[in-house]
Amino acid sequence: MYHHTGSTACFRKTFLIVSVIAIIMVMTFTFAARRGGAAAASTSLTGDAESGDLSAWAASSNTSVLTTAAYHGSYGYQLDAALSAVYLNWNSTQVEQNHPWASVSMWFKVNSHGATNSTDLISLKTVTGVNNFDFFLLPNDHLQWDLLSTDNAQTSYALNLNTWHLVEARVYYGGTTHTAQVQIDGVDQGSITSTEQTATDVKSLWIGSSLTTNTYSTDVDDVQLQVGDSDLGYNGNSPTSAYDATGCSD
Repeated sequence: MYHHTGSTACFRKTFLIVSVIAIIMVMTFTFAARRGGAAAASTSLTGDAESGDLSAWAASSNTSVLTTAAYHGSYGYQLDAALSAVYLNWNSTQVEQNHPWASVSMWFKVNSHGATNSTDLISLKTVTGVNNFDFFLLPNDHLQWDLLSTDNAQTSYALNLNTWHLVEARVYYGGTTHTAQVQIDGVDQGSITSTEQTATDVKSLWIGSSLTTNTYSTDVDDVQLQVGDSDLGYNGNSPTSAYDATGCSD
């Protein structure tokens, strides 16, 4: 009887090669999905208070959902600090991990603040827990943002209180140089950088602060956060005629 031994060996070899290629393709697709490929470019969170409660957040007891705190829709968030922590927080169980890029935006209105203290607005925390992106109002009503205390920028004008304003930021933590680009009321404020850093990822988002040293009242609405593995741009929380076009005081 004649046996087709050559054909059988060729078939087995071909099958083995096809199997290896299939495994490589699956591994490549999985890696791309984890690190920003087409399958999972970014994930997003939105906090607009329209649920009428704080269920979307980890929040301090002095954070409220009020109709009077709404930028649009029925509800917004009011944060009232009286030498106490006040915050909304999306923690590491809510924010998808292992992403170095973030795009964050929100509408805010500072109602009042202590004469000598800052008003904490945004803190985008890193996994390493240091050199976070922070955005806040200084006692002189100028907005300031930083990646490290010495790597910062601020507005040349004083912000109007009791007026809605939009902040948008694009932040990158993935290299040894961290960057942040900011827009306020639709006006580009340029970029800041912090060099000689450790490459890390986004961990969590805080609106307000866990510090107990400041006094202020702030309304917040339409918070948006996207995290991903490439520059996400600004996330489309577009300005409208609801704010003072200049955003500043004379």
